Amino acid sequence: MEIQNLSDKSILLSLPNVKILFECPINLDSFSTLIPRSLNPSPSTINYDITYLSSVEISQIDLILISSCRTLRALPFLHQKFQGKILMTDPVSRLGQSLCEELIDFDEEYQRSIAEPSCLYKAESVKEIWRQVISLSYHQIYKFREISVAAVSSGHSLGSANWIIEWGSLSISYISESCMDTSRYPTPFNPVVLNSKVMIFSPQTKPIQEAYSAKKVYSTILEACRSLPFNCSIIIPIQSWQLLDLESAVLSAGAVFNIPTICMSPSARAFTSYAAGSVEWLSSNLRQKVYIPQNCFMFEQAKDKGMFHVLQNLKDGFGAALKHQNILMLADSSLRIGEADYIISRFAKKNNKHCIILVDEDQGEDVLKFHQRHIENFIVRTAYLNIALSVSDIEGLIEKSVARTVVVPQSFNGVVNGLKALVYLQENTKELFPTLIPKYLPIKTRINLDAGPVSGFISLKNYDYQGQFTSWPHQFKEKLELNGFDSSITTLNSKTIIKLEDASITFINNKVIINSQSRNLRVALANILRFK
Repeated sequence: MEIQNLSDKSILLSLPNVKILFECPINLDSFSTLIPRSLNPSPSTINYDITYLSSVEISQIDLILISSCRTLRALPFLHQKFQGKILMTDPVSRLGQSLCEELIDFDEEYQRSIAEPSCLYKAESVKEIWRQVISLSYHQIYKFREISVAAVSSGHSLGSANWIIEWGSLSISYISESCMDTSRYPTPFNPVVLNSKVMIFSPQTKPIQEAYSAKKVYSTILEACRSLPFNCSIIIPIQSWQLLDLESAVLSAGAVFNIPTICMSPSARAFTSYAAGSVEWLSSNLRQKVYIPQNCFMFEQAKDKGMFHVLQNLKDGFGAALKHQNILMLADSSLRIGEADYIISRFAKKNNKHCIILVDEDQGEDVLKFHQRHIENFIVRTAYLNIALSVSDIEGLIEKSVARTVVVPQSFNGVVNGLKALVYLQENTKELFPTLIPKYLPIKTRINLDAGPVSGFISLKNYDYQGQFTSWPHQFKEKLELNGFDSSITTLNSKTIIKLEDASITFINNKVIINSQSRNLRVALANILRFK
């Protein structure tokens, strides 16, 4: 088994006959140097960086596992090379596709005044790659060759998942960006991942000292509304997935001062409509509201009262909103692409002192450094929404797990205490684990009975996996005799046959072919092969 860290963006897991890629995001670090178009007389084409995949032969990857909407926007770049399957939950599939299309909209808007062609994919590439997507429910098992894969809730966002891979008797857990806060809207974190022998933490999981809830955002917005002059507005740059975490805080604060909320996002309708209609992906508290005359989310009731509006772009009538005080949730927290550049410059030209509240810690206050000419006309506040595993959360998970091997990113070093033997996976490095051969390896069997096919496991405890093939049929024969079955054994070339009174068991390579009419023998075989 080999684990490779791809530039702290993705993990490549190599098992015998199976290669699995975890996550496929676009590296948007270049946005930190991207000057907004209104301030740059010679804007250049945006760099959508996926060079972390350059060390991987895409055509050799069998499966791609996507944990959340945050980690899939590079998938359309792979549609001509990747021939395998992409696994994700149904919400991540539907909302992730809308986020890829949103990025295309942002890019096309940015490119209108640039002579150079865009290096981003087109809408057709999104449709093509999504034909290879398999949407799963939580705990639904997907079988591929010798492994089985299942998604369980990570508690991070709508449909976000951690992954459990079964290879024989060896179980491997992949823990993506997760959250232990049970008061939030998504299905809570599922601790079943702690039962695996190997735990792999995503390189995107960053240990933090303290997680901040939406209550801090609510208090900051409330204070901003209280102190703002009349007809001044509040701008909140967000990532689209953050909308469901913030809607209650934003709408509640706005309702106190009767200020409507506008969400400017090409994907916001997809998020709000899916969340409202798919209660099985929500927390138990929200699911209970389905059976009473109360909506799961505040935005449903606010829409009916005219206090919440979703606009796809400026063409949806944003000009009318400029005439009134409002809270504007603006997609693209980098303030570099989409409608952000126009809106910031337009608000800055008004005489009143508006407010910007930064909630995305991934961007921080660096998003403002190229907007200084405009920002001096704004009041800037910070209320970072930090939805992640804290240091104590991670230490608790590692301590409670039964894992013999825990693979963590280099960022954990010096932060998380070594409660177990941790393997620190540095950026762009590989780690080989030669001792992790499973104790039981799946085999295919055929039994000539009306009961149909049976699958089992062969113990590797006294069997050399690299060869020495003829030793273990003899052990198999001994076990049969211990169960009261007389037998003889013959070997011819690569075939070994155990003969019984009314049955034969043939061993060919890693296959076992069983022909028998005896139901008593079937019971014995169930014990020997450890049938499940």
